Amino acid sequence: MYYNWDVVETCTSGLVGWNSPIDASHPSLTVQNLQSTSGYKVDSLPGINWETITKSITLVESDLNNYLEDLRTEEIRKLVNRAVDRIKDKLSTKELLSNFDPIAGVAPFSNLVTQNARFVGFLIMPHESENLRAEITHIGMQINAVEANPVRIYLYDTSQQTAIATYDYQNTKDFSLEWFTSLTNFIINYRSSSSGTGQSFLLGYYENDPDNVQNTQLVNQALYLQFGSGCCGDAKRKKLYQKYIGIVPVQIPNSKLNWSGSEYYLPDSESLESYTCSTTHGLYLKFNITCDISHVICMNKDIFAEPLQLAMAVRVLGDSISSTKHNEIADASQNREQVTKWFQKYQADLEGYQTDAGWRKGMIDRLVLDVSNLDSFCLKCKFDKPVVGRVNRAGF
Repeated sequence: MYYNWDVVETCTSGLVGWNSPIDASHPSLTVQNLQSTSGYKVDSLPGINWETITKSITLVESDLNNYLEDLRTEEIRKLVNRAVDRIKDKLSTKELLSNFDPIAGVAPFSNLVTQNARFVGFLIMPHESENLRAEITHIGMQINAVEANPVRIYLYDTSQQTAIATYDYQNTKDFSLEWFTSLTNFIINYRSSSSGTGQSFLLGYYENDPDNVQNTQLVNQALYLQFGSGCCGDAKRKKLYQKYIGIVPVQIPNSKLNWSGSEYYLPDSESLESYTCSTTHGLYLKFNITCDISHVICMNKDIFAEPLQLAMAVRVLGDSISSTKHNEIADASQNREQVTKWFQKYQADLEGYQTDAGWRKGMIDRLVLDVSNLDSFCLKCKFDKPVVGRVNRAGF
């Protein structure tokens, strides 16, 4: 189970804010700190006093705003993590596929690809899902000789003109399959926070082009392997990954390539499926498929608003109590006593507290994410143990 903090941070930004201080002597707040999409403002709570805050925490406007922004980010992250922990028993916590290789076997040394100045590789088509994260973790190649220069591997998103990721692959052995893992941002999701939804991806490289020689092109010959032919376990492997993602080799002719004068743009993508073929062109990949609940968290973000208001209040009051600057306030001892009282109240409201009748749940206990719309393969099986007269999902 996984969630993308950058996505969650963006969608929860401005969920809870502050009122603008009435007293002109107090620092003014940034738009980010004033924003509250939920309507909850921390200083609308009794006991949150701007004079106490500004004198006990900081006297510098920029520091105050940075403090409040960082505080909100840190507290919402804590709440999200706690909410996620509460539903772990309902979700699949393991990767659905881990470093999975869709290609079974390696190419015979005699299977040499005849170059034709093309783009060759794979067309990757994630299946529709709000909850899957797919990432290429390894790239391998089989080339008949060591390249003088690294071969550049491109990952294109069909919603973007330029490649979204590249990797310069340098082989060190003739004819041998070599894997490399230092990949960054080779993400192949159905939904992308930075581009579109429902796009396909192209992973591959450019063959040597005599009319447009670039030192990132493959100069030697790759070794090909039949893909998905039913031999070498390919058919069995396909059954494992095809419910999450579609993968098919492609070879795009030179006439459809887009050289900008300085880089390769996305090849003509109107009919990518018409360029499919049955061989690997020496390229191999491994990928992870993981359940991603970022969208679920964002859809449920409003349940965090009131707990976040309390959490931010508790944090500010706690920092105020421990601040050495608190002594600068008139009647500091009495003020600290009042601040401590409100700190204890809001902490109890948030975390819960003991009464004569038993434990009274806090607001944190009501943080329950609705996972009813998650894809079924992200939920744990209903039947963890065999039941007499019933076949469970494992087939036992």
